[in-house]
Amino acid sequence: MTPEDVMEARPVIRRFRDSSIELFNKFKEIAFQCVNTMQIFTSDTQTLKLMKVLIASIDDLETKVNHFSDLFDDLQAKDFPTNIVSSIEEIQKQCDDIDEIIDERIKTHIQSNILAVNWVDNMSKNLQVKIEEKTPLIIDLYNKRQDQLNNIIKERSTIGN
Repeated sequence: MTPEDVMEARPVIRRFRDSSIELFNKFKEIAFQCVNTMQIFTSDTQTLKLMKVLIASIDDLETKVNHFSDLFDDLQAKDFPTNIVSSIEEIQKQCDDIDEIIDERIKTHIQSNILAVNWVDNMSKNLQVKIEEKTPLIIDLYNKRQDQLNNIIKERSTIGN
């Protein structure tokens, strides 16, 4: 595109920018809800690490989206089309990285460590054969810790009498 072509398409280009920013803001709202939901499990250090990785990745994406938006300040720049394409490619790569973090790390962690789902459970569902009912690992750990605390309280109360 020539700078003249860009100037003629100014309204369309700005709507594209505004729409992109609006979609990113919706994404941030959904990501915030996910992080907020995951906070229930922050006693698990791995969950906390994964949350931090996700938050940092979204911060990086926001930086790239802001840079993308700033490019629209000078529509007459000779390299405007090239810079926009480059910026979109950077944003897409960051989105792919976030997808990978979610799909390969967070989902796997939730399934195996929070929901206590493994391949046996999946096969059991597929074959419709019930093996056993399990409680999620986080609940088992919480119950064990609660029992330990109750025992300590009982011991202290019997010592005090």
